[in-house]
Parts: sequence; structure tokens; C-alpha cells
Amino acid sequence: MTAVAGGYRPALALRHLWRGAAAPGEAMREALRARIGEMARLALLALVAAALGLADPETRGLGRAAVENALDDPSRLHGLTLLATGAALIGLAVMAAYWIAALVAHSLVWPSWSRASLARMRSAVALGAWFALLPTLAVKLAALALLPARMVAADPPSLYTAIEPGVGLPYFAACLMAAFGAAAARAVPVAILVNGGFYLLLVILYFVAPSP
Repeated sequence: MTAVAGGYRPALALRHLWRGAAAPGEAMREALRARIGEMARLALLALVAAALGLADPETRGLGRAAVENALDDPSRLHGLTLLATGAALIGLAVMAAYWIAALVAHSLVWPSWSRASLARMRSAVALGAWFALLPTLAVKLAALALLPARMVAADPPSLYTAIEPGVGLPYFAACLMAAFGAAAARAVPVAILVNGGFYLLLVILYFVAPSP
């Protein structure tokens, strides 16, 4: 595998934002040749989470309310601390999802474990989300324009919420095929299991969470 000169730079990541949406397998192989590292993977995940959060009206509303509550707190330091704690918890949740997805997919796709293979799987998870970002945003924005407001503002286990795992599924499968040489007959079920598993977890959390 011929290395890409310069490593995985921001310019390459931006090119993959649109190139990966059209040709995820090719972009995945190019990212591996560029020796994408953990900091780049985490930066891509953070950008994906931020972009999807901004595209969701309910998430934007919650974020705006959190900022307003922090600024209205009699003790500004206390309010900002609560805001920072909330942001840190979201970051930890993203990290947990990232690692769980990588561990589950690795156990189903690759027979032997090594630091290199696990890093490659983490790249597949992060880049699969990155490549799917523009298509996911396009579908979500179309849904905002076409779906009735009550469906968009529905509780978390809704059609609008299902867009992210649904659109991301083929991209994750393509990354698994490119990174591990997995056949579609193996990669697609693994992608369905991982993406569907997180949506199912969201549904379960909604039903078991205490009412405010």
C-alpha cells in the first residue's frame, strides 16, 4: 500500500467530505495510505456530531437553552461549569459509541486482534461517519422541508432520528470492505447490526429514562 505524501491533512479530510460521499471505498483506502491517526479520527467525529446537532431543531433548542441557563445562573462560574460538564458528557458518549462500534465490528469482521487492526477499524468507524455526513445532512434537510412538523419534533425514536443510522449504513459497510477486504455478504450485516444497535439503544433509553 503506497503511502500518501503529507499524511492525513485537513485538505485531504475536506476532499473526502465530498469524495467519500461518492466513492467511500476509494476514499477509505486513500485515508489508510495517508496513515490517519487517532487525533484526526476524533476530530472528524467531533465535526460530525456538531454538524448533525446543528441540523436537528430539537438539539439546537436544547443547546440554546443550556447556554441561556448557564448565562442566567446567579453564579456565572457555576453556570459555565454546568455547561462544560454537559459538553464533556456528550463527548464521552460519542467516544463510548465510537469504541463500542469499533470493538463489535472488529469481533465480527476480523479473526485476529492487533493494535493495527483495531486502529484500522476505528478509522472505518470515523471515516464511515465522515463520508456519510453530506448525504445525511441532505436527507435531514429534505425531511425538515417535507415532513410534518409533528414528525420532526417527535420523540427520539422517530423517522427523523432514524435517518442518521440509515444513511450511514452503506458507508460503514463500504469502509469495512475497503479496510478489511470483507465481502458485502459480511460487511452489510455487520453495518446493520452496529448502526441498528445504536438506534435501538436510543429507543430503549427513551423508554426507560425518567420523565422530567
